[in-house]
Amino acid sequence: MHTQVYEARIEDEIEVKHVTNPRIRKELSELINNYIPKKTETTNVSMRIILKDDVPVYQPARRLSFPENQAVNKQIDEWLD
Repeated sequence: MHTQVYEARIEDEIEVKHVTNPRIRKELSELINNYIPKKTETTNVSMRIILKDDVPVYQPARRLSFPENQAVNKQIDEWLD
């Protein structure tokens, strides 16, 4: 079995041509190129969800129109204030 390894370059995958400000485009490119992923920390914290009944809850994802999405975001902001 022959396996080929392809080294992906981030410059090949990320396009920042849509950013019109040259200073921001340069800064964005530098951030992307200099990004180094770091290992995440782990803790001994666990979460337990206690349900009131055994009925499974499932709600399929629903896409909203732009005005509906704005209304939902406005309502959430009001609740958080």
